[in-house]
Amino acid sequence: MSLRGPIPDSLRLCTSLQMLNLSGNFLSGNIPSQICSWLPYLVILDLSRNNLTGPIPAEIANCKYLNELVLDDNRLSGLIPDGIFRLSRLKMVSFANNSLSRSVVEAF
Repeated sequence: MSLRGPIPDSLRLCTSLQMLNLSGNFLSGNIPSQICSWLPYLVILDLSRNNLTGPIPAEIANCKYLNELVLDDNRLSGLIPDGIFRLSRLKMVSFANNSLSRSVVEAF
């Protein structure tokens, strides 16, 4: 795929989606704070290897079914939201190669 630009808000029409893998594209801009309200049943979210910027939205913690969160190789900045580490189903998380100001180890 060669998707460019922001993460499309038309994803809000995919309310039953359980896996979203948009890795390896040319997506830019912020991760929408509404992504978990658009996709309430997300189990896997992979946005790695893009050009996403800004903070990881705290609202990601509202994805209560999330098992995997992969945000590697972007240009994300700021703190990793604490709520992510309280997601009871989260088994795999990866934030490597970003500009985040706190390590995953510190968040636990």
